[in-house]
Parts: sequence; C-alpha cells; structure tokens
Amino acid sequence: MAADVDLSTLSETCVNFTGADLKAVLYNAQLEAIHETMDVAAPGMLGRVIKSADISDEDNDRVSFSIATTTAQQPLQQTVAMEMCCAHIPALQDGPVTPSGVTIERLQKEVQSHTAQWSENLTNRPARKQNVSMVIEIQQKHLLKAAGEMVPSVQPAERAKYSQIYDAFIAGKGGNFRHDVTSAGKRATLA
Repeated sequence: MAADVDLSTLSETCVNFTGADLKAVLYNAQLEAIHETMDVAAPGMLGRVIKSADISDEDNDRVSFSIATTTAQQPLQQTVAMEMCCAHIPALQDGPVTPSGVTIERLQKEVQSHTAQWSENLTNRPARKQNVSMVIEIQQKHLLKAAGEMVPSVQPAERAKYSQIYDAFIAGKGGNFRHDVTSAGKRATLA
C-alpha cells in the first residue's frame, strides 16, 4: 500500500460494509492498481517479471506475464514439450484430454493468431512513458474508487432484522450486555 492510504477516510465511505464487502474493496483496488500499471507499461516491460514489494529477491514467488508462441517449424522436442505442459479441455464435464496431432496444430494456429493480434495491438498503441515502476502499489485513489463503486451487501431492512434479533437476545439475558463493549480475546461457548 502506498504512503497516501488513509484508512479512516476510507472507512467513512464504507458505512455498513461487511467483512466480505471490505475484502472485495481491497481486491478491486488491487485490480485498479494492476490495470493502471499495465496501461502505462512500456511495450518492452510486458513479459518481464513483476514482483510484489513484500517479496525479497531470495523468494521464488513471482508473477510473470508472458505470451507463449509456437510455430509449425519448431523442432519436435518443443512440440512434445507443449503437449506435456498444456492441457486441452474441450468440455468441462469431460475434463482434460490428450490432444491429437490435428488438435495440437489447430491450437498452435489459434495461439499464433492471438499472439499476432496482440503484437499488432501493441505496436499500434500510442507511445507511453518509459518510466514504469515494477512494484504495483495500491493508492488511496484506487481504494476510494473501489469503495465508491460498491454498495453494502446487507440491505438496511435485513440489518434492522438482525438488530431486532440481537436486542431480543440481550433482553432475554437480563439486559446485562452493553452494545458498545467488546470482549476481544475472550472465548464464549454455547455449552
């Protein structure tokens, strides 16, 4: 996360969000940051390793974006390697199947077609800045945009229903519980 992140400001836009809602906000903010980084990436940067800021060089956990290409002129060993590392799943209910030679050729042509289309789109892009950070950083603007596009998953009527159930529970226990007191670290059992 960037230094400009202010969680108290973010919390003001996340009133009545559940834990799952907050998790979704963080995921969406991360996607915003990734898309922003990829949009400004120079063509030479695509396909390079992008690593998270909290992963040291000793770690082998890295994320790599690359396009795999194959051609009909490749040696047989590379084609065999493709057969071994690629799974062909024509239908989910059937699961992976061993592709025939014709299927491999068709898939190779599809990969070549998509790669050519991708390369063409890449070369037709307007020139972008060459100054690209390799660390994807979630900024306040990403969090605020993600939070602004979400609504609480629990509707007000449903929240009121749960509040009534809780109030009835408290009243049934003699009303000795206070709403504003938390018992962090304490265990409760129903035994």
